[in-house]
Formats: sequence, structure tokens, C-alpha cells
Amino acid sequence: MKYLRSTLLPLCLLVATAMSGSAQESPRVALVLSGGGAKGIAHVGVLQFLEEMRVPVHCIAGTSMGALVGGAYASGFSVQKLEEAISSADWERLFSSTPHRSFIPFHQKQEDWLNFFDFTINMQGTRIYPVAGLINTHNLHFFFRELTGFQPVMDFDQMPIPFRAIGTDLESGEAVTMSRGDLSTALLASMSVPGVFPPVYHEGRLLFDGALVNNLPIAVALRDCKPDLIIAVNISPDTDTGARADEPASILTVAQRITKIPVQYNVRHGLQELRPYDLLISPRVGSYSASDFTPVRPLIAEGYRAAALLYDQLRPLSLSPGEYDQWYREHRTPLAHSLSIRTISLPELTRVNPDVLQRRLRLDPQQAFDQSTLHASLNRIYASGDFERLDYHLSEEPGNGTHVIISATERPGGDFLRFGMELYTDSEGDSRFTALASYRKTWLNGLGAQWRNIFKIGHERQLYSEFNQPLFLGSELFLAPHISYHSQPHQVYQQEQPIARYNVSHYGTGLEIGTHVGRWGEGRLGIVRRFHRATVLVGDSALPEDEQWQTGYTASITYDQMDNPTFPTQGSAFALDWYATLDNPDSQTSYRRVEGRAAHALSWGRNSVVLSFRGGSGLDTDIPYFDQFRLGGFFNLSAYRGEELVGERVALAQLMAFRHTGSLPVLGKAYSGVLLETGNVWDEPDFSHDNLRHSPWSASLFTALDTGLGPLYLSLAHGSEGRGAAYLFLGIPYY
Repeated sequence: MKYLRSTLLPLCLLVATAMSGSAQESPRVALVLSGGGAKGIAHVGVLQFLEEMRVPVHCIAGTSMGALVGGAYASGFSVQKLEEAISSADWERLFSSTPHRSFIPFHQKQEDWLNFFDFTINMQGTRIYPVAGLINTHNLHFFFRELTGFQPVMDFDQMPIPFRAIGTDLESGEAVTMSRGDLSTALLASMSVPGVFPPVYHEGRLLFDGALVNNLPIAVALRDCKPDLIIAVNISPDTDTGARADEPASILTVAQRITKIPVQYNVRHGLQELRPYDLLISPRVGSYSASDFTPVRPLIAEGYRAAALLYDQLRPLSLSPGEYDQWYREHRTPLAHSLSIRTISLPELTRVNPDVLQRRLRLDPQQAFDQSTLHASLNRIYASGDFERLDYHLSEEPGNGTHVIISATERPGGDFLRFGMELYTDSEGDSRFTALASYRKTWLNGLGAQWRNIFKIGHERQLYSEFNQPLFLGSELFLAPHISYHSQPHQVYQQEQPIARYNVSHYGTGLEIGTHVGRWGEGRLGIVRRFHRATVLVGDSALPEDEQWQTGYTASITYDQMDNPTFPTQGSAFALDWYATLDNPDSQTSYRRVEGRAAHALSWGRNSVVLSFRGGSGLDTDIPYFDQFRLGGFFNLSAYRGEELVGERVALAQLMAFRHTGSLPVLGKAYSGVLLETGNVWDEPDFSHDNLRHSPWSASLFTALDTGLGPLYLSLAHGSEGRGAAYLFLGIPYY
């Protein structure tokens, strides 16, 4: 067959050139790119080799990842920029429903420090709304827009290189050839894996991944491109599903194999459309995962290597340097367009106030259109959690500027429910379990008021309910009346041995006024009325108990620009909380309490370091037992027993270094690291700077998994005075 093709190809090209009537007009070449998930990155290597050979491409048809690479290239995106974009992309975030944390409103980010599961239930009253896919495609879609730019044409034949993308009709199950419309939406539809991503609405049809019906669209290229020659790149040449009758298979592997069957069938059918002189390139990517986008350069190298094997067959297609430069200028230059915004059209909304949306958009008519500015504005709006889908398209009118048309689908319900859990057990037999829940009700009025609730039950019991009311339309200022209840047992130690167990609880109400500082942080001032009680659960009945009412002032400043609260790699966070009781007949004690926490993360490669500090003081007043500072336990001077050290002043410094060591199937990313800690607590009269120099210390080794239930740690700690402990912990332990 190789001899037949090498013989027929020059003859066919000679006939094609003769029929064109011009020796300068090259044969018409159509490039067909198959799907294959991350393996499709190899298409970039094929394009690299074709450009080095000066082989012109006159038409492209692609499916799934082949549509993405082909569509970006057809729109004028260079191979070099395509490689850079794919290499630098944060694929984990792109394939996540979670927006970049810097865009998330501050009040929502604060829930990240509690170990909630990574999913949210949309509700309205008792009605639960299902999701169309596991992953929202907002992040991925905007990445596609950045790859393709804005194409001011709706007809894909008018692109620098004519292009076709393949999708599957959700209703009929038929293959759909996308030849017009919004390019980035067509690419998204072609890649929308059913069950993982929601189907995509394009030109009046709901579509999903075209790989299930036409993963190698050779017939489409023959029909629409009418080429003299086809170069087909098949990323999935294997025909074996991997199943063995004598081997057991898990549910996951069975699902993967079932998905491969229709793809392999339609690829075999597509290959039958190749003519004897057409070329087939089959990169050897079978050892790579279709879901792992990290080995970008090795995959590109495989594509380049596979194309180079057809050097002799491709050589007759090569143009002279001058001819190729002329073709390149005509077909590889993105369509020039300089756009100025004339009008901005907003969608009709039923729950979100459109005036607030207009303020958040931060676009000004009459200014030049800038895609990055628009994306940043829409990303901020999407991060608010109010929208399931947020997109735009541009409409040009000659001599009348550009109309920016925003389209949006509000998240159904407007009520959001989350669940989580924390688990703690140590080598001394101390075991704790706490279940978490969060319920948030949004847009209770036109100013965007919210009702926020946090629930805990188990070792720690808590209810915090707050009504957050913006003072003006789009204002950063807000009022926040709230009620709270909290109850938790505490051990009392004497000479390293537990002698009693107290239950410390409080309930109260308060009113705060505050302001957001962008999405970075917030400041609050308030007044609270609280009742405290400390009762003996286990221990001598003669031990003292305490209960009292308090009225006091509160003040807090919080900043959070950490990139990831579980295993941070960059960013900072700090919080400062101040409380002072009022002198009144109801308060048995009068005191002040201030506490500060700060953390900073940095990384290089797979390695990260987090430096954190904590300090607190009663400011020369006597803090009652229930409000004193505590050290001991996991990531809290780990070599010491849980809350073993109690006092009116506290200081703790921590240095955590960890490395991302790999990933485990189903379980998630794996880490290993070390934690160094030093700190102490003191009563106010006993504090001196000399005490700081003789503070207890702890050194820990840990291994961790970032699981679907949250970060899971296994740790061994050793410290001063021969102290030590081992821990199994599920949750977010630091800061």
C-alpha cells in the first residue's frame, strides 16, 4: 500500500496541477483531524511538520480535540502560539466548574476554609434542580475564545482557512457538520463529552461531542472541501477496547470501554473513505492518557515524528519559499478588525437585578473593544455564582460600530446548599467528627441581599445565621444582623495528663456594618450581645463553672488572596479580630481580646512553602477561660495533645513545605511534606520576651491526598520535651 500511494500521489498531483491550468497553483489539500482528548495535542506536531515542509493546507475538518486545534489554526492562530497556549494553560482549572479564586466574592471565599465538598446543590424551597453535566464549561469556553479571537464572520468558509467542526445532535443522535455560527461555541460543542459537560446550544440545536458519531470526518472533507488530496490524522488508531473475557473489570473501566466502541466503529468506517493516494498519519500516542493534558511537548513530538515518516509522500506538495510565503500571507493572517463598542445589550433577567449586572460589567460604550477586559468582567460576574452560563457575541454594522450582546442563563433556584465533614483522630485515642452544611439564599431584594447560614453538628456544634444587606445599588457597604450558637468540649490538662473535660458554649446576636474591599477582603465594626457558659462534663464536681452575659464591640479586618486554601501555591491571607466588653451590670468580667493570623505561600515547580503566624493577647486584661487561646493538636503545635496549652496570650509560627508527588486514580493528587512549628501560651502577668526564646517546638512529616471529600492527612510529629503524636485528619488544618 505504501508503494502504491508513493507511486499514485505524484501522478495524481501532476494531473491536478494540469487541470488547474496554472503551474503556480498547488493541489488543494484538506486536513482531517480526529478527536482523542489530550492525545489530540499531537495534531500541533503534525502542523509544525507541514509548515516546515511548506505544505499548504486549504481546508480543515476536525472533531473534538481535532476541532479545537484545527479551528484555532484555521482562524489564523500560529502553530507557535498554539503550542504556547496549550502548554501554559491551567487545564485543571479549565476543566473545573470553579472560577479563579481571585474573582470569587469575598464572602463566598470564606467558606473555602471549611471542608465543604466540591459540589453545590441548586434549590428553590424544597425543589432540587439537577445539573446538565458534572463540569460547567464557562472556563473552557472563554479559553476557546482566546484561542480563536473574534471572527467577524459567521460563515466558516470566510475564515483564513475554511473549516468544519463535527458535533452530535442530542435529540436525533445524528452527526452535525458545523459550517457557520460562533466559532468558539462550535468548538465547545464538538468537545462536549456527554455526562461530563452540558450539551451546547449552537445554531438552533443542542449538540455534544462529535467523536461518538464521526471522529474522523473524511467524508465531510471530501464533500465540503473538494480536495485533490486528504491528509488524515488519526489519534485513535487502536481498535482494541482493552476488554478481556477472563479479567474482571470495574464500573469505571467498563464505562470507558463502552464509550470507545462507537468511536472505534465510526473511525473504521471513516477510514474507508480514504482514496488510494490520500495520506494517513497515525501518531503513536497509545501510552498516553486522553485526560492528561500535562505532557504537551511529548505529545507534540509524537505528532511531528509521525508526520515525518511520510516525508517522501509529502515532498511533492512542498512549495518554494517564495510561493509558501505568499500563501502564508493570504491564508495564515487573522482577519484584521479594529472594533469600537457602540451599544451593550443585556439579557432579560428574572432574579438578578440587571442594573447591578450593568455596573459589574465595567464596559463603556464608545470605547475600543478589548477581549481581555470583557473576559475579566464576565469572569467576575460568573464567579458570583448567580449564572449557570454567561457568554457574549459581537454584531458589526458597517459605519455603526460594534454591538456587544451579552447572553446569560441564571442558575436555577437561587438557593445554594453545600455539605462537608471534618475528621480527626490521634495516637492518644482522641477522635472527633463534625458534619458541615451551608445554606445561602440570594437576591432577596433588588439590592442583592443574601441570607447566609453555617451549620455544624458532632464534636463541634454551631449555628451562624446572617442577613447581609447592601446599603445602595452596587455599594460595597453593607449591614449584617446575625445570630449565633456555638458549643464545643475542651480537655483540661495538668502535667500533661487530662484531669477534666469542659463544655464551652455561647449564643448571642449582633449587628455589624462593613465594607468589601473589592474581592480581596472586608472590614467590619459591630456590637454583640452574648451569653457564655462553661460547664464540667468530666472531672471533680468541685471544679469551677462559669456563665455570664456580655455586651461588647467587635472589629475585624480580613484579606484573602490565597490561590487555594487546601494546598496553596501562591498568595497571602490575614485576619485581625478585636473584641472588647462594655462596662455594664450584666458582665461579671470586663476584658479585651485581639487575635491576628497571617499566611503567605510561594512555589517553584511541584514544590511549595507556606509561612504562617498567629498571635493573640488580652491587652493586659484577664480573659475568662471560655475565651482564652489554645495550642496543641494537628497543625497547632502538633507534638502536643489537642488544646493542651491554654493562656491569655499566644504566639505560633509555622513553616510548611510540601511537594506534589503525583496523582492516584479516583483518590486525587498526592503530596508529602514537613511542618515546623514553635509557639506558646502565657497568662498576662507571666509573659516576657525571654519566654519566646524558650518556646516549645514541633516537627512533623506528613503525606496527604486531595480527595473528593477534602484533604486527607497522615502525619507523625515529634517535639520538645520528648513529646510526639500521630494523626489522621480530614479537613483544612491551617490558618
